[in-house]
Amino acid sequence: MRIYSIPWFGSDGTAITKQIVDDPPTQAAKVHLFSTLAAPASSDKYGALYTRYFKLVNQPFGYYSACAYDIGTVIMVSMLEKQSDAAKDIIALQDPICYDTWGASGWCRLNENGDRYAGNYDIWGYKGDPCARVHFGFYNGVNGQVTWDAAALGFPPLGP
Repeated sequence: MRIYSIPWFGSDGTAITKQIVDDPPTQAAKVHLFSTLAAPASSDKYGALYTRYFKLVNQPFGYYSACAYDIGTVIMVSMLEKQSDAAKDIIALQDPICYDTWGASGWCRLNENGDRYAGNYDIWGYKGDPCARVHFGFYNGVNGQVTWDAAALGFPPLGP
């Protein structure tokens, strides 16, 4: 069928979703349904924090937890530098502190709108019989490069 011969792309709502493996497994395995999911940059800092966190609560330390950790770090550094906990005193320090911070989630640099400058994304999908979630690739938000795992894909990578 033609529907199975074109790449399908989803979002974080379709990445590593158990319901897709359970409900339409044959169809999901055929279309792969590539979906992005925000991911921390690979670093010793993230790895060490993940290990400590998992030992403590027996749960994985995810990207959004790493972002919350980094936000706390930036606020704390701002307060210490300004010797104040008043927002009006510390808000101006946030941009330069973020620029100089490599946190658990990666580089904390902000863009001109005050949002995270660049994000990394794992590319997940589905394949196999039985259908399983598979890590197919990685998008590096700093350099804009996609790295596909040709072995996981089972066919040549998509695009350049």
